Amino acid sequence: MDVTIRAERDRLLSDANVARLRRDFAAMEKACRDVIALTGEDGEIVELLGDALYGQGKGADARDCYQKSAELASGRASAEVKYARLVLELAEAEREIQANLTELEHPGAHTRPSHHAAGSSILSILFPGLGQLVNGEYIKGGILLGVFVLCLTLIAVLPDSRQLARQLSGSSSGAGQGIPWTPLLFATIAIFCYVYSIIDAVTEAAKSSASGSQAKSGSGAGKAGSEGKGSPPS
Repeated sequence: MDVTIRAERDRLLSDANVARLRRDFAAMEKACRDVIALTGEDGEIVELLGDALYGQGKGADARDCYQKSAELASGRASAEVKYARLVLELAEAEREIQANLTELEHPGAHTRPSHHAAGSSILSILFPGLGQLVNGEYIKGGILLGVFVLCLTLIAVLPDSRQLARQLSGSSSGAGQGIPWTPLLFATIAIFCYVYSIIDAVTEAAKSSASGSQAKSGSGAGKAGSEGKGSPPS
């Protein structure tokens, strides 16, 4: 290489590195392109150009530069690593865009509405299963509701239920008689459904709210990383 050309190349590379330190990625890109125009493409300068493009938020162009750098300088590990990480980053950004588009086209299709634990517990106190239905757990809510109603119905129609009520109230007319186990069993099941429904509704509502908060936080962090300017993947 001619001495004059080499000196100019070194000057431009120095300008590119200074611009990188100043985070002036536009100036860094210009210096890199000037080097390429002067001496042609090589693995080092094309990778440096990819860094400049990445710093400006031009992810797809940076990816192509890293790929070309790895091809020009076979075994250039730094360019290969940057290329692989940027491919994953762009794929994640594309999935996020598609998810946002789907949400705009079909609001609420893939997300459950957030519910407060207090609201779910109040509904479950009113009637077992209602809290689960509001939380979107339709099968569980239907089962709890159905079992509770069935138990109440059986207790109401069983003749032994009156005897159980007299014994529980301490009436002398029920003294000396055996414990009517059938209505007692259904009463126990009904109480279990009632208590379980309240606890489960509160727990699931709290989990749903926490998951929604984490999803929003992660989405915001992903957008900030993909849209903001910064250092190239390393």
